[in-house]
Amino acid sequence: MNRKTFLIGLAILVAWPGLVPAKTQPVLSYTPPEQGFVWDWLLSFRHSYPYSYVGASMEYDALASVGGERKVQPAEGMPAGDGSNWQAYHHELGSGFTGPIMLFPPAPFYMTYAATYLVCDHDVTNISLRTGSDDGLLAILNGAVVQKVQMQRGYNVDQDRADGLALHKGWNTLLCKVDDYGGGHGLCVRFKTAAGKPVTDYNVVLVPEPPPGVTVEFVDGKKYEAAATQLLKQAITQKTVNNDTAAALTTARAVVEKFPASKVAAEALYVSAGILRNQGKAAESLQAFDAVLKEYPFSKWAEDSLLAKGTETALEQILKQYSNSALVPEAMLRLAGIKGGAQLFVAGNAILEELRNRFPQTLESVTALDKLADNKAATGDRAGAMKLWQQVIEEATALSAGKYVWYVNVQSALKQIADGARTKKEGK
Repeated sequence: MNRKTFLIGLAILVAWPGLVPAKTQPVLSYTPPEQGFVWDWLLSFRHSYPYSYVGASMEYDALASVGGERKVQPAEGMPAGDGSNWQAYHHELGSGFTGPIMLFPPAPFYMTYAATYLVCDHDVTNISLRTGSDDGLLAILNGAVVQKVQMQRGYNVDQDRADGLALHKGWNTLLCKVDDYGGGHGLCVRFKTAAGKPVTDYNVVLVPEPPPGVTVEFVDGKKYEAAATQLLKQAITQKTVNNDTAAALTTARAVVEKFPASKVAAEALYVSAGILRNQGKAAESLQAFDAVLKEYPFSKWAEDSLLAKGTETALEQILKQYSNSALVPEAMLRLAGIKGGAQLFVAGNAILEELRNRFPQTLESVTALDKLADNKAATGDRAGAMKLWQQVIEEATALSAGKYVWYVNVQSALKQIADGARTKKEGK
C-alpha cells in the first residue's frame, strides 16, 4: 500500500464522492497519554491577519477560502489558505521534548492552526476542555466556538477551561487557532471530566470521517512508528558503522515498503537515494529523490531532496514551493553559483543581494557578500572587489565575536571566509 492511499485516501474519497470507496480503510490512530493531553495534530503555520488590536486575530478567519474555521475538514497535504499546507505533527513522537506544551515556531503577528479528529466508540458527556496557549486562542469543537482567549501571555497547563462539553460517538473535529505577538508560541490541550479526571477513552486520528460504506481499520500509530523507527536505525547503523551499503539499502527500502505512512518513511527513502548516489548509480539515485518529492512532498526530506539534486530547476523549486524552509539561504547561494558559472553575473548578483536583504547577519549573508566581491573581480572591477572583501572581513569578524560566539563550527567557517578574503585582497 502506498503512502497516499494510507494517509489521505479518506480525504480524497470525501472530496470526490463519485469514487467507489474501498471496503476497509487503514487509519493510524493514537491514544492520549495518562494525563489526557492531545499530542497528535495537523498543523498549518504563518497565517497573516489584519492587526489592529490585541485579539484581532480571533475575529479573522484565515481559512475562509478553504471552507472556513467552523467547517474545514483538513488532511495532511491539503492547502490551508495563505498559511503552510496542513502537515502531521506528533508531539510525543517528536524531538524528545516530553512536557505537555506543544512548541510552535515563533511567528510574531501570525497565527498557527491546529486541527485533529477525536474518534469515540460512545458518547462522552459533561466534560471540560482545558487549554494553555501563547498567545491568544480560539477553540472550535464540531463547528461551535467553545473557547476564545484574547490576551498576550506565556503558556501553561490548564490556563483556561470550557465546561459542559461533549464528544459524540464517531468522529469529532477540534480546531484551535493560536496567535503570536512575540516571544514563545505554543499550545496545550486536554479534556477532563467534571471530577477533574483526564479523558482518555478515544482515538486521535489525522484524517476526516470516511463516507458511508467505508469500514475503518485502526492501526496503533505508536507501535507502527516505533517499528519503522527501529528499522531505519538499523539501516543507518549498517551504513555508518558496518559500512555495508548493500544491506543498508535493502533495510531502508523495507522501511518505505512496510511503513509508508510513518514519519520516518521519507527519511528512509532519502537515505536510499544517498546510498545509490554513493554507489555511482546516478539514475537510480535521481529516481529515489524524485520519489521523495512525489510521495512525501510536505516532509523536510522533500526540501533536502531538491537541494541534493542541485539543478537550477530544483533550487528554484525550493524558493517557490518551500519559501519558509531553512534551506532557502543555501539554495540561493547555489543558484547564484550556477548563474555565475554561466557568466550570468547580473542574475546571480540579484539573488545574492536578495539573500543579504532577507537573511542579514548570518553566515550565508557573509558568504553571499564574498561571492559578490568575487563576481566584481571576475568582471574586471578590482577596486569594487577590494572594497567588498574588506567588508567581508569586518562582517565575518563581528559575527564570530557576537551572534555566533558559541557556535564553533560557524566561527570556523567565518574565519575561513575572512582569511580567504584577506588572501584575495592581497592578490595572493
